[in-house]
Amino acid sequence: MSSYFTKSKILLFSCLSFIAGIGLASFFPDGWLSKETWWFAGAIVWIIMLILAWNLKKRGLGLVFLFSAVLFFGIWRYSVSMPKNYIDRIWHYNGETIKFTGTVADDPDIRESNVKLKIDAASLMMDNKRLPVKGRVLTTVNIFPEYNYGDRLEIECHLKQPDMINDFSYDRYLARYDIYSVCYYPKAKLVKKAKYSMLSPRWFYNQVLEFRKGIKRTVNSSLGEPESSLAQAITFGIRQSVPAGLNLAFSQTGLTHIMAVSGMNVSILVVLIMNGLLMAGVKRKYAFYATTAWIIGFIILVAMPASAIRAGLMGFLLLWALKLGRLNKMTNSIVLAAAIMLLANPKILRDDVGFQLSFMATMSLVYFYPPLKTWYGRVKLLNFIPKIFTESILVTLAAQVLTLPILIYNFHFISLIAPVANLIALWTILPIMIFTVLGIIFGLFIPLMAKIAFFPVWLMIKYLIGATKILSLVPFSHPQIQLNYWPYFAIYYLILAFFIIKRNKAEISIDFG
Repeated sequence: MSSYFTKSKILLFSCLSFIAGIGLASFFPDGWLSKETWWFAGAIVWIIMLILAWNLKKRGLGLVFLFSAVLFFGIWRYSVSMPKNYIDRIWHYNGETIKFTGTVADDPDIRESNVKLKIDAASLMMDNKRLPVKGRVLTTVNIFPEYNYGDRLEIECHLKQPDMINDFSYDRYLARYDIYSVCYYPKAKLVKKAKYSMLSPRWFYNQVLEFRKGIKRTVNSSLGEPESSLAQAITFGIRQSVPAGLNLAFSQTGLTHIMAVSGMNVSILVVLIMNGLLMAGVKRKYAFYATTAWIIGFIILVAMPASAIRAGLMGFLLLWALKLGRLNKMTNSIVLAAAIMLLANPKILRDDVGFQLSFMATMSLVYFYPPLKTWYGRVKLLNFIPKIFTESILVTLAAQVLTLPILIYNFHFISLIAPVANLIALWTILPIMIFTVLGIIFGLFIPLMAKIAFFPVWLMIKYLIGATKILSLVPFSHPQIQLNYWPYFAIYYLILAFFIIKRNKAEISIDFG
């Protein structure tokens, strides 16, 4: 047994054991999770057993103890991430009407009829005394007056614990951001406008937000609606202003990923951008640098949320594999990256669909894009189709192999029209992004040229909207599937795991471009 486990396999199985520990803990009852000292002690016991087995030359048994120790460490890491009901935590006062001061912690999320503010609590008024508190509150306020990132506010409201919304676990959804309290339409008063010291992290973040606002103004002034909202969603992942009906049409046709800040979106675009540059004659090295620059710029322009950073990391790992031309060598790196992300925030494994799609889409591209590309190369009858179209459909199909159960489980339908929709739509994404960026540059420096630069964007988005709406109306194109029975998904993944293991025995190498 020990001879089978090389150093790379030990690393891989250790990371998988850690991920499994976090996954198990996410389903434990609260009473079990409160025993965090027990789980840590269990990990220490297994480590002691590992040392004893290693000293006795029992390598196989030692590896069992190693993986068990890492499993217990994963459970312990999840348990310590759970909120503690201390009096200096803002969620301790859920169910009470309180007055507290805090700072707007992020860019206001502007909706059609209200604004969502994340408030980092700093102090609480109680019995005419100001007590220091910690914790974040999601606050819903009116559109006016306007508040900005960094503003200090005084809030008086009835603090509530997030509840389930129909079948949606809203409480768990917010918990991944360490938000355990909400309040709706409070009495809010501006105490102090935002002010930052030069070159501080808050100052830099505010500059990013201001730059993004400038981008929004430029795009809005050059394109009408809904073209403006869709251009921003595709290029920068800013999708709050996309009309609900258009959002639904994109979801029904399997095109939501083109305007989402997710690893699935970034991974697909990484492959398309890299391959597009290679097809255009750009050397592999420079195509790699250009795509890396796009990943960094994308993360910055969407204001660097944790989801975008995770998506960018997954996308970069895939990009590195594309640069090397060998996808199947990246498994350890991707699993290690996922383990590090979960070490930072273990709650995202069960409750962050974006993380699940990021990880699965990247793994899916690693293992299913090469065989799909090989199969396509053997079908001579299809060689007349331009590469820009075939790459779009192959990449999209490959990404959906491992993400399909996640999409069905969370959204309760499957888009049968998705392959056709992606074939028709995906070729427009890269040109839309390029011309949107060019239009923004002209808008900032040569405003008279902005509308000319944005005309191709308007034209392609008109085409994209029209095609999406038509495809969403095709009968039986997106049947509802109420499938929540996990053994079906387990069988599906076991079959794919068998395929991956069998396929992985051969070294997969692809000549991209």
